[in-house]
Parts: sequence; structure tokens; C-alpha cells
Amino acid sequence: MPYDGHHRRKGMWSKLRFPFITDVAGLKQYIDTNDDAVFVALDIEGSPAISELAISVLPPSALRRLVSGEKPPADVNDLAAEYRLDTHSFRVNGKHNVTYNTRYRRSILQFGELQWVDEDALTEAVTAKLLSLWHHYAAAGPTADGRTPTRPLVLTGFHAGTEAYYFARGLHPVVQAVPFAAYVDIQDILVSMSTARGKLTPSLQLSMRTAGLYLRETTTVEQVAAGQFADLSRRRQMSHERRAAGNDVVCELSLLAHIVAHVLYDDRGSPTAKGRPQPPTNTPVPRPLLDRLRLLVEGMIKTKPVWPGPTEEETIRNNAIRAHRLLKKQARENTVENPDLPRTGMLASHGERETD
Repeated sequence: MPYDGHHRRKGMWSKLRFPFITDVAGLKQYIDTNDDAVFVALDIEGSPAISELAISVLPPSALRRLVSGEKPPADVNDLAAEYRLDTHSFRVNGKHNVTYNTRYRRSILQFGELQWVDEDALTEAVTAKLLSLWHHYAAAGPTADGRTPTRPLVLTGFHAGTEAYYFARGLHPVVQAVPFAAYVDIQDILVSMSTARGKLTPSLQLSMRTAGLYLRETTTVEQVAAGQFADLSRRRQMSHERRAAGNDVVCELSLLAHIVAHVLYDDRGSPTAKGRPQPPTNTPVPRPLLDRLRLLVEGMIKTKPVWPGPTEEETIRNNAIRAHRLLKKQARENTVENPDLPRTGMLASHGERETD
């Protein structure tokens, strides 16, 4: 059953017509019945206005390789090349800046095509691209009776609060025009692995490191000429909050690919291919990646610090400080009430300095 308890953005997504996949069991069940699904990751950068939007497609051929038991590479660049992830980025004129103040820059876009568009043309451009990708990947070929079935298009994200916000507003025509069949939030998949409540949520970068994935950043003359990286002097000046959306969507699909590969690897240690009988066994096989991700989520449970209280020495010292402060306060009050009384100690010295 889908895990809805942690879906903080449920209200924003509630108007959409397609179901959510929010736990490991739901993901496995969906792929078991749709092993040719087309997963489309979408990421948006920018607030309060969109500065960059990126799309990346995990082709059905790649999903079939994962279903067959193939282990994807840990190098995100290699995974994108081997599985032929189809990535497209849109950057908004006047909104997106490659450099950030005088020191930092964004990550260098590593994947796919880049297109600069005006703000008022973004929705139309994104809709056209998604429909083009759907027509390219969703056609499953004619059947014996002449029908041409379509593969389901699964919208994918990671903590997609920003995407939900814009889909409910300026990008609403996109979800109206594109026939998405389901939605999966990878962060909710991770959180569903833990039964603990009141937990924090891991970031995409932390989840990737926990899963053993890594992204190599390189610079080419073509990228610089295309405006993807404007100032080579800032090559080592990274700001983790200023990422490239085109890199993020590839990272999301890479993490999803590894989760899928392990989800489809059942407790008996063999791929759960449909129709393949499995020999009974009482020896469970651990799933290291899923266990690491589960421990990551459980390790982020926010607990209140427990203070054991002051020691005896600290109590004596604090009482002495408090008594000294009370004496000083009483002396000041007496001075105000009886200005003719002689003053002693620090107050007298202070008064003498003022008289001098």
C-alpha cells in the first residue's frame, strides 16, 4: 500500500489525476506489472521564478536491463552513457546565472542538450519536449490485432515541493497536456524504508553518497562556448546550493536505477523475474544498499538533547555568582534610596571616578 504518511506535499499534488508511488512495495508492484514503463525525472531550480528546468528519461530498454538483474554502474557519468539517459535542460533568459556573486558558480552541466528560452515561452517549450519524448518512447509497437499500446509515463522527482508548487501554477498546462500515468518521489521511497516517526529527510547528494554513487565534473570547450560555464577562474569555487538541474535529474534516475535493481532482488538472492519459479530457502540474503539507505534515514531522527544537570562544583560556583549579583543589586538599590550613605567597593570606586 502506498506510504502517504510522510507525503508533506500531498496537498499540492492532490489535484493531479495520476497515482503516487511512495514506498518500496508500491514501486516493486508497479514495475512487476509495467516493466516497460518510461521514467521521466524533472527538476526545477529558482525561486520565486523558475531559472532552470531539466528533464531526463530512463528508456524502457534500461528498465528491462534492471529487471533482468543487471547491476548499474556507480559512476553516474558511466550510467548515463550506458543506459542512454535522454536529458534536456531549459534555462530562462534573465533568470539563470552561471556565476553566483563574486566567488561562486553553479555546477557545470554534464549531460544532454541545453536550450535558452524566454520566461513566457518556458511552459510551451517544456510541454512540447515532454510530448515529443512521450511519442518517441511510449509507443510499444503494434500488436497482433493492430493496436498500438503505449507505455506508461512515470513522472519522477526528489523532494518535489518546488515542482508541485509550479505545477499548480504556471506549469499547470504541462500536466494537463502530458499523459503521466504515475508519480514517484524518490525521497518518499527512502523515508518509507524506516518505521520511525519525526524524522528528517536526506538530501539527494547525501543519499547518493550513501548508495556509493558519484558524479564526475568535467569542462569542455563546447560547454564554455554554450554558456554553461562562464568563468574558468571559478572552477574550484563550488556552492552546493547552486546546482545544475540537468545534473540533478540524471542523479535522480541513477539513484532510482540502483534502488530498482535492489528492490527486484528478492530475499532469496535471485532476480524476481515474472513467471520464474524460485526455490524455497530459509537463508535470507541481505540487501546492503537498501539497508544503508534505511540506516541513513533512521540516523536522521531528530531527538531532543538530554542535559544531565549541573555537577556539584558547578552548582556551588553558580550559587556564588548569583549571591554576588544579588549583593551588587542590593547595593545599587540602597544608593538610589539613600544617596547620602557612604558607598564601598566597586560602586564607591566608580562614584569617585565620576566625581573626579
